[in-house]
Amino acid sequence: MSTKPMSDFKPLSLFSLIIVILIDAFGFGQNWEQITNFPGAPLDDGVGFQLNNKFYFGTGLNAWFEEEERFFCFDPQGEIWTAGPSLPEGEGRVYASAFASDSMAYVFGGFRNGNFLKDLWKFDPQENTWTLLNNFPSFARSGCSVFEFEDEAFIVGGKSDSQDALNEVWRFDFVTETWEQKNDCPVTLWKAAYSQQANKGYLALGKKADLSYSSALLEYNPATDTWTQISSFPVAGRTHASLFFLNDKLHLTFGLDSLNQSYNDLWIYNMASGNWINSPGIPALGRRGGIGLVHNEILYYSTGINGNNQRLTETWKYSPSLFLQENNFNQNRSLVKTTDLMGRDVPQTYTGIVLRIYSDGSFVKEYQTAQ
Repeated sequence: MSTKPMSDFKPLSLFSLIIVILIDAFGFGQNWEQITNFPGAPLDDGVGFQLNNKFYFGTGLNAWFEEEERFFCFDPQGEIWTAGPSLPEGEGRVYASAFASDSMAYVFGGFRNGNFLKDLWKFDPQENTWTLLNNFPSFARSGCSVFEFEDEAFIVGGKSDSQDALNEVWRFDFVTETWEQKNDCPVTLWKAAYSQQANKGYLALGKKADLSYSSALLEYNPATDTWTQISSFPVAGRTHASLFFLNDKLHLTFGLDSLNQSYNDLWIYNMASGNWINSPGIPALGRRGGIGLVHNEILYYSTGINGNNQRLTETWKYSPSLFLQENNFNQNRSLVKTTDLMGRDVPQTYTGIVLRIYSDGSFVKEYQTAQ
C-alpha cells in the first residue's frame, strides 16, 4: 500500500479550519425539531393529504400488522392533533395513494389482507364522509407515486400481483372524476419518491421490475405528457424515501436501500445548478415509509418505521431557514475557493462532497461531479 508523505498535504488555513469546525458543531440536526407525536397507533406506509390548511394522516400498517383505516387531523398553525375521518370499517390498507383538489380528497388502491386494491374513495370535508367511487379501470396496485395539480392528479407506477413494478401513468380528472391513461413512465418503479412544483411532477429513486434500484430523478410535464431525466442521485438508490420542495429546491430524505439500511440523511437538489447538496439529516435513527406534508415552507414528517424495524408515532418538522448554510448572504458575493471537508483545495475534476467558500464568509456544502 502506498502512502503520501505528510509534505504532500497542505495545512488548513485558519479560515477553512473555522468553517469545518462550524459545520461539525452546528451543521447536524439544527433544522429539525421533534413535536407532538401522532396520536394513533405506530404505523408505516400510510398516506397524507392537505385540505383547508390542515393535514390528514392515516391508513398504514400498525405494530400489530393490521391495516389501519383511521385518520387523524393535524393543524400546523397550532401543531395540534385531533381525531379525523376514518375510512369505513374494514377498508383499512397499506401502500395506498392519496391526493386532493381544493375541496375534496381521494384515497386510491393499496394492499390489504394479501390482496391488491383498485378502489377509489372520496372524502368530503363539509359532510365529513367518505364515498366509494367507480373503480379504477385497470388492474389493482399499491405503492404508486402521485402528482397533484389544480384540476387533475396523476398516478404513476406501483406494484401489482403479477408485476414487481409498473410504468403506467393514469390521469384523474377532479371535475369529471374519470380516469385517462397517459404515456408510460420510462422506468418501472415501485415506492418511488415524488413531488410537484410549477406544473411539473418529479419522481426519484424506487425499485424497478428487475428488482434493481433506480437512481434517476425524472421530470414529468403534464402539458406535453413527456418525461425527462434531469439528474441521477449521487449515492445508493432506495425505496420508501420522501421528496418535497422547499425554497424552490428539491429535498430528498430517508428511505431503504438494497441492503435493508434505513437512512436519516437529507439531500437537496438545486434546480438551477443541477448540484446535489448533502445537508444535515434528522438527529434520530434512520427511517422510511413515513408521511410528509409541507406548509409555509416547513415539512412535517410523521410515523414510519426505523432502522430497528420499530414502527413510529414520532412527528418532526424541518425548516431549511434554520440551517447555517441557508443563512442570508451578500447577493454580490464571489467564490473564493472550493475545498474538501478537510479544507484542502480541490479541482473541477474532483467528485465528492465539497465546500464552496464565498467572499462574504458564507459557504455551501454540496456534492460535486467531475467536469
